[in-house]
Amino acid sequence: MLSYLFGGAKPENENENPELAMREAMDKHGDFQTNLDGTLKYDDYVILRAIVTRQAMRAFLPKKESLNVRKLEAFREKNQQKYVATFREGQQEFQNSIIGMTKKACEWIELDAQNYQLTVKQYMEDPEKRRELQEKDSEVRMALEAKEVTQTQDDIIKASKFKFKRDMEMFRKLQTLKFTSSPQATSEIQAIEMSKTSDALEEEFGFNLQHLAHASKHFNLEDNEELKSFRRLVIAQKESEEKAEFDRAQPPAEVIELLVAEGKVLGEPQYKQDGTMTFDYFLETNKIITKYVIKQTAEGLAEHAVKRRAAIKANNEEEFQKLVLNTANWEQLTQTLIQANLYQALKVPKQVFEKSQQVYLMEPQKRTVFEEELQSLRESMRTRQPQELTREQCLDAVKRLEAAKFEAQKKMYEFVRSQRVAPQMINAVIKVEKLKADDHFFNETGIEEEDVEPSIKRLSLEEEEEFKAIIEEFKQKSEAFLESKKDETAAYMKKAQAAAMMMEAKRKAAAEQAASQAAAGEEEKKAE
Repeated sequence: MLSYLFGGAKPENENENPELAMREAMDKHGDFQTNLDGTLKYDDYVILRAIVTRQAMRAFLPKKESLNVRKLEAFREKNQQKYVATFREGQQEFQNSIIGMTKKACEWIELDAQNYQLTVKQYMEDPEKRRELQEKDSEVRMALEAKEVTQTQDDIIKASKFKFKRDMEMFRKLQTLKFTSSPQATSEIQAIEMSKTSDALEEEFGFNLQHLAHASKHFNLEDNEELKSFRRLVIAQKESEEKAEFDRAQPPAEVIELLVAEGKVLGEPQYKQDGTMTFDYFLETNKIITKYVIKQTAEGLAEHAVKRRAAIKANNEEEFQKLVLNTANWEQLTQTLIQANLYQALKVPKQVFEKSQQVYLMEPQKRTVFEEELQSLRESMRTRQPQELTREQCLDAVKRLEAAKFEAQKKMYEFVRSQRVAPQMINAVIKVEKLKADDHFFNETGIEEEDVEPSIKRLSLEEEEEFKAIIEEFKQKSEAFLESKKDETAAYMKKAQAAAMMMEAKRKAAAEQAASQAAAGEEEKKAE
């Protein structure tokens, strides 16, 4: 009766009003059976979810069409900021449509909202059922949006190859984000890139990704030998690029020998009772790692900087962002390989290093000592003679750099607050933000950031009132920002704890109700 939900014959006389169409479909299905704990039976949940998805999509359609126009405009203009904002607006609007239609559906069949939430949780936590539900969601979308295939098989093969190439570009982009983005952020970026692929298909071939999937199924291209061969070439290219990236970051054998020899001078690894290295041993090994990373990357980093700054001058923001991530990831991969070689030779287990890093880099005092020591090492290894700046150049540079640091502080606060991330990821994001700030600073002033501090010391500016006033101004801004976030942070934590407690209470209540009903059933059997 409701086979149209999953691609069967089109429904006759479907109500133009999505909410009324939802009610009629629910009534056609009949009773929605529940389990003892009040959750929906699986098959009934599949139908409810399909009805809600279809009608929420129909309700969202007018808004979707207007957003797609704006999104395509941003795509043609290569305006990343506008594109992402429009994409996110579309995601939020569709989510609102789903939530609204779900609420109305539950009310129509008198299903308690808490029991509905428990139903979703129960089935989505089962990997097999989650996979089935996601497949059903795709079928529902395909059934609603599928258009007649008017293209030839050759047209669809050509478009499929175009998509494979775009997939390769997406893979490259996601690879550059692996050290600096949380899983949530990476998932969103992947969704945005898929949306761009759909828009690129629309521009190039006159149909979107959804239609390509439908047409591929229509022509049974899954078994097409030409596409299979092309796909193998794309995969081989991907594997080749991964190997090239690894080889570019891998230090030569003779460098590894020197690294290990220097590490062994420290003696046997020193551990604490909590399973971490002592701070001194952790610090000294990291100094050795940093020293060899600097040696390995110095020449390449200078070449990278020239390319990034050229992208800024050309107003190519997308290229600049890509180059920044390429730089950060190459340096990070180099560090990871040097770090692994050293600790493996010293017989320090990976989990011990990771725990030590987690403990020391999240402790403010230890982190400060760690960063100051490594910064001192970097300065001692600089081979380029710093540019001598005038007093006016120094003061202007300090204003710009303090303003950039303040903006970075605000950005990092939101990043850390919104995502549970490891210290190494925080460090990687800080590195990315510093690269961006340094490049913009150089293009605006012609000065390298690392040349400012030597001139400040040479001119004894730290004792001047004008210099002190700049530092104090941004110090106060920083403190005011953190103070303004105290209540927000406390409220956020309180809300998260309350939500967790409520979910646990619901789970316990449902379990108790199920146990009570089961016991009552047993009593009835005995009475009979």
